[in-house]
Amino acid sequence: MKSFKDYITEAKKQSMSIDDVVPWQEHHSEKGVEHYRKKIQSGKSIKPIKVIPHETQKGKYSIADGHHRYLAHKQENLKTIDVSIYKRLADVPDNK
Repeated sequence: MKSFKDYITEAKKQSMSIDDVVPWQEHHSEKGVEHYRKKIQSGKSIKPIKVIPHETQKGKYSIADGHHRYLAHKQENLKTIDVSIYKRLADVPDNK
């Protein structure tokens, strides 16, 4: 996986199918996940997770930041999640 430093924000925030998000982190804090589950259950807003285009799965996105929020959404059986999509610097016209 490329370093997050190789990406910049396109300020593209949207709601995405949770099935299009690919987690990679194997270990996480259950306490962190529970914190976000409680926020979801109480209707409080949660900042979007940061995603980048997956390197091998077309149409999918890897989590750059937000595994606890992602897992909370999964455990709450939510079908969508708010994301901020980042793109590689090399894919931005001014940086080629």
